[in-house]
Amino acid sequence: MKKLMVLLTLSLFVLLVSQSVLAEEITILTWHHEEGTDVWEEIESNFNEDNPDIELNLVTVADNDFMEQKASTMIAGNIPLDVVWTDSSVNQALGKAGLLEPLEPYFEKDNINLDDYFTSSINDASWDGEIVGWPAVPMTYLIFYNKDLFDEAGVEYPENDWTIEEFLIKAQKLTDKDNYQYGYNTRPWIGTHDLAYVYAYGGNWFNEDNTAGAVTDPGTIKGYELISDLINEYEVAPSPSASSEQAGISFESGKIAMNWSGTWDIRGTETTPSKWGFDWGVVMPPSGPEGQFPIVISNNWSIVSRSQHKEAAWTFLKWWNSDKNQRYLAENGEFPSNIKIANELAFTHLSDKDRETLFMATDNAVARPTNVPVWARTERESKSFRDEILLGGDVVEILRRMEENINNIFNQ
Repeated sequence: MKKLMVLLTLSLFVLLVSQSVLAEEITILTWHHEEGTDVWEEIESNFNEDNPDIELNLVTVADNDFMEQKASTMIAGNIPLDVVWTDSSVNQALGKAGLLEPLEPYFEKDNINLDDYFTSSINDASWDGEIVGWPAVPMTYLIFYNKDLFDEAGVEYPENDWTIEEFLIKAQKLTDKDNYQYGYNTRPWIGTHDLAYVYAYGGNWFNEDNTAGAVTDPGTIKGYELISDLINEYEVAPSPSASSEQAGISFESGKIAMNWSGTWDIRGTETTPSKWGFDWGVVMPPSGPEGQFPIVISNNWSIVSRSQHKEAAWTFLKWWNSDKNQRYLAENGEFPSNIKIANELAFTHLSDKDRETLFMATDNAVARPTNVPVWARTERESKSFRDEILLGGDVVEILRRMEENINNIFNQ
């Protein structure tokens, strides 16, 4: 009997070791999740439940700015890397180096219909005409507003069909500089903030055939003049010359009446208590002469072309977009990429009106020109010019220099 127990114990040990050896490990690089958090542990547990033969090894960086460097370092150092959390800039960097696996053959093999997912920002998941990422989290940018500040000032809430003129009037009424309260908050983002106003005036970033800059177009000038005027003429937005966040001037602090942000910012409001201690709503961007332009971007899961575990990596991508995981994401404050599940479960703690606005904005949003290979670099190198504009510099002259630099990038 004792020998039998020993044999059974040894057999069980061998079985467990064998399973461990046979389990295929894939390494995932992201900034969006962290090892040890409740959400990631639940995701990992759910994945392992469905895929016991694949182990997930999570590597994280602080934010998106470090993704390109970390991925390149790991690949150059022959450190295993199979799946990368990408956006347009990471795609352009890794895609140019030939480090991202084209996914269309995988979609075709498994009959994946991308029409079932939010793909209006598919350029963010593409490189050189090929899809190299599966959109994982759509993010739509529009205006969030503090209802409590509107109520205190006796100002009516904005409606989705409002104009830039109405926006300015409300921003002025909601500004109380003596109490460090502002009607609006500009954000330090060219692609996901500035372009909404540039497009509203009929402007562009590149010319029609995407071979040169177009930031000296009349519409682009008007868009940037508005952004500058919000700070320097109307004084309804805090100046970037001082650290507004450090001074406590932020949407979270209750000092900003209208804040430009993305749907990613909603996460944390579904909990009790909410991360924001006031009543709030969302509204479409104000309409200019050429219309309204919410901006949509996406983060994506991509497979590294040098991965030794491409099928396992693809299994992870498919599982991420499975109904099971999409439901879990929606129930935990994320905006799932599956349209049907998003409509059913995403942001259900919000009012019907706000949910309708979010989906209307997503359906009508425009993507950044990330299909142009030099987009990420032109955006990055234009930030210093943009800062000059926000500090009150001559908009026309600064945009002339900005366009000159953009054209130099094209010509290199």
